Amino acid sequence: MQTYFYYFTKETNEWDASYMKLLYMHQLAWLDVTMIPISNQMTYMGCNTQNLEFLYRIAKKCLMKLFCKGSSVQIQPYVMNNDVTTT
Repeated sequence: MQTYFYYFTKETNEWDASYMKLLYMHQLAWLDVTMIPISNQMTYMGCNTQNLEFLYRIAKKCLMKLFCKGSSVQIQPYVMNNDVTTT
């Protein structure tokens, strides 16, 4: 992180350097706002075995729908009707 910050503060124009610092701080704030609730929810869901089993079932169902789309198609045998009547 410090290398990233140092790289953008070496700019020759003072305005560009201050803008890049502001952009960097905005990115860090966005990361905090998005990752903290996600980590809290994942920690809460992982505390209970029943919750883990529920998450496992959902993940398995989603992955099966994603990767096994054509497996539900069944092939039916072709039956020829030879209804020949003799008189």
